[in-house]
Amino acid sequence: MMTKSRIKSIVCDRENLLKLILAVLLYIICSYHYESAVMPILLDDEYGYWANSSYFLGLDWSSITQNIAYYSYGYSFILLLVRIIGSWFGITYWADLYQIALNLNFLMIVMSFLIAVVICKRYMPNLNWITRNIVCFVVMLYPANQVYSHTTLTECTLTFLFWVLLYIMMRVTDKPGQQNQRGDPFVGMVRGGKDDLPGAIAKDQSAQRAAKGSGTQY
Repeated sequence: MMTKSRIKSIVCDRENLLKLILAVLLYIICSYHYESAVMPILLDDEYGYWANSSYFLGLDWSSITQNIAYYSYGYSFILLLVRIIGSWFGITYWADLYQIALNLNFLMIVMSFLIAVVICKRYMPNLNWITRNIVCFVVMLYPANQVYSHTTLTECTLTFLFWVLLYIMMRVTDKPGQQNQRGDPFVGMVRGGKDDLPGAIAKDQSAQRAAKGSGTQY
């Protein structure tokens, strides 16, 4: 006789199996034909982040950086770790390092999917588990995710941090505590480092002061 706990166990196993299948499928879709990407192709953006990582390695990229805009260091630290860890394993060929960085993009999209499922389950408990997993899967197939995952730009990292921030907010709301609240400022700091938040605030304050001087009301 099937008990209630046994039925629940079978459903949970099927749910986790579907989640695993969709996660693997998402990775395969994101990584489709990624082996053709062997170097940065977007000047100035990609070169700006790689140039920052080169600076910390003592490499001179001034011939490139002198002609491009300033880029903050948030995402560059990830690229720096890729290059350092790659050197530990003897990976120095540029195409290999670039593709490792792309694989991090793929993994961040997959992790965003897994976090989205958890959040969806928390706030939409009446939603069928099959529908819940498929909806979160489709969200991660957003075309921008697929395009940016094949470049070393900040978008995939920002998407991942967005979902991490939502998860932390959910945890803080459900289980208020010092441990959960520590994560919120950290994500905010990383998020701000990527988009130069202090600079944006300073510009906004300057605009407000100018508006007050001219009598314009916001």
